[in-house]
Amino acid sequence: VSTQSTGVCLATMGRAEGTLFSLCASAFASSGLVLQKHSHNMKEWDTPGFPWRWWLGLLIVTLGGVFDSLALLNAPLIDIAPLTSVTVLMNALASSYFLNESIGIVEITATVIIFMGATTTCLFGAAATPARDLWELIDMFGRRSFTIYIAVVCCATTVAVLFLWFSHRNLSATAQSRLDPLPVSYTHLRAHETPEHLVCRLLLEKKKKNTRMQKRLIWMCIKQKSA
Repeated sequence: VSTQSTGVCLATMGRAEGTLFSLCASAFASSGLVLQKHSHNMKEWDTPGFPWRWWLGLLIVTLGGVFDSLALLNAPLIDIAPLTSVTVLMNALASSYFLNESIGIVEITATVIIFMGATTTCLFGAAATPARDLWELIDMFGRRSFTIYIAVVCCATTVAVLFLWFSHRNLSATAQSRLDPLPVSYTHLRAHETPEHLVCRLLLEKKKKNTRMQKRLIWMCIKQKSA
């Protein structure tokens, strides 16, 4: 009994340490990304100086990966994987506070849903699963339920990709049609002519007339010399 209780305590401590390491990894990753974004906002890459903020952010993100590895060594993946979504929550809070980025109701709702999903998965996740060999996994992958699940996921992914492709294509065509110049009649232009436009038009017409007169004089001079 004492051996079993000791094993349970060690497993609980391992899961607690893994959760703590995962939260530290999310904090480091969020801080590093915010620092890199701040470096881009300050346009450090366009200045002759050394972009130390960007490189410091990269180092902090790398440290977050180290904490993720430590978390995986102390807790099962079913507990660690949902906690990585806490990075989204920290990014939203840090970008709003440090970068003065506006967050709308859609971003707040999505962040809350992600956080609630991660919390629920951690609370009701599988505590232990039996070890299975390769042939048992292959047999499980061949079940009808798994085949139906994969088919539904593939169909949903295909529909989403096609929808995004057609939406992007229609938006590109609409934007291009808006950028293309529309034919306008000369009468329409004269009807909407402002005094500034009138002055410019008269100056251009005068310049054209002067150019024509100069061409005529040059032609007459050439003709007299040839005669």
